[in-house]
Amino acid sequence: MVEKLVVRLRYARDNVIHALMTLHGHVQNGIIVFDDPVTLPEGAAVEVQIVVPSNLPKLDHTQDAELAERLKDFIGVLDLPEDAARNHDHYLYGSPKKQ
Repeated sequence: MVEKLVVRLRYARDNVIHALMTLHGHVQNGIIVFDDPVTLPEGAAVEVQIVVPSNLPKLDHTQDAELAERLKDFIGVLDLPEDAARNHDHYLYGSPKKQ
């Protein structure tokens, strides 16, 4: 499904902002496709900010408590080293430990 989006684009050259514009487009196969042609200088750095539409449905957080209740028997059952959060890549993939 292709959804419409608004992209605010700012580009800079030589560390100077040259333009601030709002463009309309959509995401197609993971690529931002603009509705109208866009011409920018070659090599210009761009900053893309995706604006979330205000009319999206609100999330229902009542299911969060239900999920926690269903998983309560598994919460805290792992016996992990104290630095497991900081060094999870080490324990999962053998990367060097962070200090």
